[in-house]
Formats: sequence, structure tokens, C-alpha cells
Amino acid sequence: MIADNGRNYRTLPHLTQDDESFRSKFLSWDLGNLTYVDIRQYLQEKDTILVPMASLEQHGPHLPLYTDTITAVEVSKRVAEMIAVLHTPPLGWATPLNTCTRPVRDAVRLPFVVPPCSTSSMMWRVA
Repeated sequence: MIADNGRNYRTLPHLTQDDESFRSKFLSWDLGNLTYVDIRQYLQEKDTILVPMASLEQHGPHLPLYTDTITAVEVSKRVAEMIAVLHTPPLGWATPLNTCTRPVRDAVRLPFVVPPCSTSSMMWRVA
């Protein structure tokens, strides 16, 4: 969906302290890059997962429909590295197609419409 941008997030400042041994156990904070063994190990020490959420909507003729998703994912990657928490792939939200221009509305047929949501991320605690 979203190509790797080649950035090295490991160089971001860490907002948490005394957790370098915990950080060294994980090659990535992206849930999709880990095995279930990695996730089980993570959950033994932390119960928080960052979930990027974004709407799928028009942003004019010069930007893609998933502009908000790109932003939410980028913010999630940076925050995850800074506070040492896992993040999931993005959860998308579709806006009503009547807000889209006619070519988009005619080309895109969604099986369902979810109420729009502003670009954000949620922190979930795992029970």
C-alpha cells in the first residue's frame, strides 16, 4: 500500500528512558514485520499498540485519495520509535462518495461507507 520511504527511524530521539535492552529485542515496531513470537515477547512487557487511522477522501486534483493515510502512517512510525511501542497497519475510513468529484464517484464503488474520521492515531491497550 505505502512504499517504504527509506527513512531510518532509529535515529529519532527516544522519549522513554532506560529501555534500550527492551528496544534491542525488536527489529521493527511495525506489527506486520514481526512474528507471533516477537509480539508475545512484546506483550509480556507492554500492553499498548498504536493504531493509525485515516480517511479516504479527495484532496483536490493534485493529491491521492489516501493522503491522510500517508500522514497517519508516518506519524505512527515516528511515535512508535520515540516511545517504543508497536504500531499496526492503518485502519481506513471511507467518506461518502458524494463528497468526491464525479470521475472518482463514478470510478469507485465501495461495498460500504463508514462515517468519516479525521486523521488520527489511537493507542489501544491489549486486554
